[in-house]
Amino acid sequence: MLGEAGAVTGRLSIALDGTGARLPAFRHPGHLYALLAVVAFSLILFDRTDRVYLWIGTVFLLQAASYALSAFDVWTGT
Repeated sequence: MLGEAGAVTGRLSIALDGTGARLPAFRHPGHLYALLAVVAFSLILFDRTDRVYLWIGTVFLLQAASYALSAFDVWTGT
């Protein structure tokens, strides 16, 4: 960034404050979907013939990865 040191520092501070405020909104659903994926995959141990648990676990895992990537994008973007 170009400009006076105080202006650049102020703009960077505002950008980081906005990032910190948005990050928790992305992080918590990711943890929830990761936990649901673990639960769905563990249900396979009780009934190995039902493949729905595998599909649901995969969907939850992909959704958790999507939220993780969104949080990473918000965290690293300025």
